[in-house]
Amino acid sequence: MARLLRRVPSLSELRWHFHTLSNAPLDDVGTLMHSAWQRAYGNRIRIAFTPELLRYAAACSDEPGVVTLVEDRNGVCGAVVGLPMEWDTGSAHGPATLSTGLCVATRREGSVLVELLMARHGLHLMDTGHGFSFHWRATSSKNPESGGSGLLHVRSIPLHAKPLDCATAARLGNLPFWRGLALHWLTLRHRSGLPLPSGLSMNPFTEGDADECAAFLMAHQPENGIRRRFSPAQIGRRCLFNAGGIRATGLVFREARQVIGMAWGYVNPVSDEERYWAMDGAVFHGELPAPHRAACLSAAEGYARDALDCFAIMTPGSVCREPLERLGYITVRRYHVGAVAYQEVPALTRENVGGAFLELR
Repeated sequence: MARLLRRVPSLSELRWHFHTLSNAPLDDVGTLMHSAWQRAYGNRIRIAFTPELLRYAAACSDEPGVVTLVEDRNGVCGAVVGLPMEWDTGSAHGPATLSTGLCVATRREGSVLVELLMARHGLHLMDTGHGFSFHWRATSSKNPESGGSGLLHVRSIPLHAKPLDCATAARLGNLPFWRGLALHWLTLRHRSGLPLPSGLSMNPFTEGDADECAAFLMAHQPENGIRRRFSPAQIGRRCLFNAGGIRATGLVFREARQVIGMAWGYVNPVSDEERYWAMDGAVFHGELPAPHRAACLSAAEGYARDALDCFAIMTPGSVCREPLERLGYITVRRYHVGAVAYQEVPALTRENVGGAFLELR
């Protein structure tokens, strides 16, 4: 920070504000992030960083999360958000964040303010007792890489998508005619909404499922040295949130009344008329046969299409360990997942960061 301020003394005139996610001016933050993502992605399909999405992220955890804001004479000119999460590192557990939404106003683009924001945000996390934070970085490379300031980009994670309404998916994806035909062939070969095998059922999550689903996720999430913590209250908020176009949904799969799988996510609005389902997790019992797991995913896709009116489903490879490429999904983008440590966390290894159960934000 001192080096940056020596390079650009005018940055010392900026005003810094530090909030929890619940008491931050989320309308201002959401407007700034939406504008930045609009400039970066244009009209392409993207995450709708609305204030409601940030409120949904806040509701998904018992931790407060953090927001780092900076103002100049013209108002808010930069922001970065730490979405709250609870992690278990084996010997200890506590709060961590997924740092995202790093952006500056148009008038500040091309300046060193981005670097200063990252430094200030890191200090903010240290001051609030966070041991580490995760982050995503868009990339076209499959190879891990190292960055400065302790940043590690340790694993390339594919973002998978499956069209549920081919015409809408092709139009919003700006696909040429021949690729639109390929989508139709894909959906015909890997149909969504197929009936479940005899003995299996799928029902929308209700509050009465919270205890059983939380216990199931704690027992059956992917093995890793850093694991997510799921409480019944968190699962309830994660699956039942509904505000401002962000509608969360959980789907519970059972066999002989026992939970054998769960999928959850939220409706992401692309426009007033179109939306996709962002699947934040799909976990199945390890002894459930692969054809049954594939059938459960097909049923979830049908629910997203028919009940939620979504034109596609999108999910990162970090939250669904099924062979999605063989189930009709295509890789539309790649991201590097990484982390930065603010305390000594022995479990924060490349292997554990790369294997973390982490949704895309």
